[in-house]
Amino acid sequence: RDLHAISNDLNIKFDISAHYSSIDMSTEDPEFTEIIDGIRNAMSKTDDLNIFFTVGLISDNDGVDQISYNYKNVFNANFGSIALFIEKIIESDLRKNIKSINFFGSIASARGRSKNIMYSASKKALFSYYESLRHFFTYIKINFFMIGYMKTRMVDGKHLLLPAAEPK
Repeated sequence: RDLHAISNDLNIKFDISAHYSSIDMSTEDPEFTEIIDGIRNAMSKTDDLNIFFTVGLISDNDGVDQISYNYKNVFNANFGSIALFIEKIIESDLRKNIKSINFFGSIASARGRSKNIMYSASKKALFSYYESLRHFFTYIKINFFMIGYMKTRMVDGKHLLLPAAEPK
């Protein structure tokens, strides 16, 4: 709901061309054509493409002793669809313009957890995937920012090891 406002704010504050797209990344085969076409249109104004990801779909019913009805959705949203999207961008004619790929993730990838197992595992898989991309692409800057607990609905009412930071 905030992407339009954030995009406008970035455009004004930094005199850049910030575009956004929203897609349901929890599906097994998301359709990226509209997003890639939007990127291609935006590229008519610049030679540099910097991709920023921030995603999160968590399930509280995904412990070892529980079968989560949506474990595939959690995995796809937090790893599978992101890897697939990057592969589609790399296969496209936009590959030569990519300067950086940046992911803003949570500390869930730092270690395993007793609940939210699929969420934590998919974040760890994404961290490993980004590390592999870093080795493969010497000309693309790959960043993975593990930003800690953020004051979002995901941490409301939860006892945290460290204080949650404001998203700003």
